[in-house]
Parts: sequence; structure tokens; C-alpha cells
Amino acid sequence: AIKQIVEEKFLNSRIHESYLSEIEINLETNQIFLPKYNNIEIKLSYLTKAVYILFYNNPEGINLNEIHQYKDELFNIYLQICPFDDLDKVRQSVEDITNIETKAIYTHFSRIKSSILNLMSYEYAKNYIITGNYHGDNHRYIPVLKSNTYNSNPFDENYNILEDDDFENNI
Repeated sequence: AIKQIVEEKFLNSRIHESYLSEIEINLETNQIFLPKYNNIEIKLSYLTKAVYILFYNNPEGINLNEIHQYKDELFNIYLQICPFDDLDKVRQSVEDITNIETKAIYTHFSRIKSSILNLMSYEYAKNYIITGNYHGDNHRYIPVLKSNTYNSNPFDENYNILEDDDFENNI
């Protein structure tokens, strides 16, 4: 269903209009939505959602070798969205994720990818999945947030981002 909606948006868009949805987080309910795709929700567990929000809050990305520097930020995010009262358990979960040697963060990347791929085809999902520039890259980010990919064609292998001036010159 969402794939059809996204494809219709793409086909009905003019070249300069956005093909991709922004990501919207409802701070009251801590739900993650894609408003241009009929407000579809990306459903994740609390801890996985906290990881996604951490990357959302850092649109240029995070070097996984430095993930420990984000421990306090992740702890605060998780504390806000998590209904658990056990602070030691929350703290230990955050410790595991921000210790790159445990590789726990990769489990959450996989869960995020799976959840998003259940909503849409890879052509669109690749814009919302936490990724790197190449396999094994330690710098991870959410592509749609980095460097204004909203003006890109989701079917292109390499994004061709046109500035407004470039668009007018190419008409």
C-alpha cells in the first residue's frame, strides 16, 4: 500500500518537487512518522527507537568509533521514551550500545532496516535506514537528513541534487 502511494507521489510530482518524505517525530508520543507517505509510522522498540532518534538528532552522522561520546545523549533520549523505572537497566542498555566492542548497535541498525523495509521497497527505504557510504564504513547517518536529499529522485543510483538555480537553467 505505501509503495503504491510513494510511487504515485513520484509519478505525479514535477521535477523540482520533493520525492521523499521528511521524518517527523511526535515528541509527546515519541512516534516516528513519514508525513508525505500518509503519515505512516516507523514502529520500533523503545531502545531501537532511541538509537534512531539519536541519529535523527545528528543529521550529519556519527562515527561509530566515537559512539561512546553520545552516551549521555542516548541515555536522555531513552529515558524520555522508555516506560521502565529501572535506571540501572536503562544505563546498562545504553552502555552496551555505546561500547562499539559489544557490536550491540548493529542489532538496532538491523531492526531499523527490517522495520522500514516492511513498510516500503528498498528504493525508498534506503533513504531512511541508518547507513554508511560503503560497506564497513564507521560513519553512519540517515541519508534523507544529510545534505538535503529531498530534491532527489529515489530511483537514481546516485542522487542528482539540483539547486533552484540549476533547475531553472535546465528547463
